[in-house]
Amino acid sequence: MYRRILVAIDGSDVAARALQHGLALAGVLGSTVTIVHVAGMTSPPIDVHAAAAGARLPRLSVVPEDMQASSNRLLERAKEVAATAGIEAKTLLVEYRRPAEGIVEAAILESAELIVMGTNGRRGLSQMVLGSQTNTVLQHTNVPVLVTR
Repeated sequence: MYRRILVAIDGSDVAARALQHGLALAGVLGSTVTIVHVAGMTSPPIDVHAAAAGARLPRLSVVPEDMQASSNRLLERAKEVAATAGIEAKTLLVEYRRPAEGIVEAAILESAELIVMGTNGRRGLSQMVLGSQTNTVLQHTNVPVLVTR
């Protein structure tokens, strides 16, 4: 059970705790671990005046080089944490996706049997306005999800 664990990280303290839980579980179960980070979609700067004048604007989403480098550093640090815990982990950077979408796709790609991710525990209006990546993952995957705080 849970031979392949996918741990989603985003650089937050909550994600760091999720990583610790995922690694501890992998250590007990002898599971393989894939640590995934989703580099969100960003758009190029928009010239509002040109847009107002009816100019056609590019519809490209890009992951700037500095964001990609930052994502790779985050994954490398997480891999070092895993190594310190005695777990050999694989890392995966998913680009051009919203976090929940990238996590679900990574779980499919890696044939994950468990997804481990953190939540900040927003409630009420802030959850409705800001949305919840954890809830979205739960709604769009058949893979069990361990949610940590």
